[in-house]
Amino acid sequence: MSENATNRYCSEKPLSLDRVPVGTCLPTLTKCPSQVEVVLFCAAIRNFHRLHFDQAFTEEQGFDGVIVPGFLMGNWCLEAASRAFGPDAEVCRLKFKNTAVAPVGIAYTIEGAVTSVGQQDDGRRLVTCDFTVAGPGAEVVTLSTVDIRLA
Repeated sequence: MSENATNRYCSEKPLSLDRVPVGTCLPTLTKCPSQVEVVLFCAAIRNFHRLHFDQAFTEEQGFDGVIVPGFLMGNWCLEAASRAFGPDAEVCRLKFKNTAVAPVGIAYTIEGAVTSVGQQDDGRRLVTCDFTVAGPGAEVVTLSTVDIRLA
């Protein structure tokens, strides 16, 4: 991708994997998942746990409603990294940990920053970004680490 090209994933110019310094904040992503979106995502990944589609069951279990699956929130972190670095970036590792229950129908903010820059064994530059997924009141529901390299 040329230096002046726009990022086809968003309207901003992509960050350069070759020059991005540690501490660089990535563009914030906001998601507000509906129950339909959660059910479709779960069907696509074959996650049929009732917590992600059965309102009555989740209430019986002591929750207020259907819960966003952790894999969807991990996917949001991948999306944020892909949007930040553009189509020439390749995600080579994702690690995430859910820290709280995330109900559907509320807005979540995905924020990330570059936490390390290094090289792989093959000499390609490796950029590590840490992300948080937070709900209202800045309650963190997921922590994530994404490693990115040039494709």
